[in-house]
Amino acid sequence: GQRLQDILRLLHLWFEHGSRQAVHKALVNRFETISIDVWLDVIPQLIARIQTADSKNRKLVHDLLCRIGKAHPQALIYPLAVASKSTSKRRRKA
Repeated sequence: GQRLQDILRLLHLWFEHGSRQAVHKALVNRFETISIDVWLDVIPQLIARIQTADSKNRKLVHDLLCRIGKAHPQALIYPLAVASKSTSKRRRKA
């Protein structure tokens, strides 16, 4: 319920304003404090942003997916398999 709404709002703010240096720095510092389990509900949204144009945000997405993968590898298998079959060469490569 509320937790999902909060994390979706955070994702929206991240990808809307994360290219700003101050916002990016705050995100990097705070992501370490958020339980990795919270991110499980938004794996599809994270994978959808795996090829975001902003390199700092792209690295943050990759880092977060790596943290999720270390804690819950089974949660990433299917979504990443689907992404790897994408018709977009850039998405498959990401």
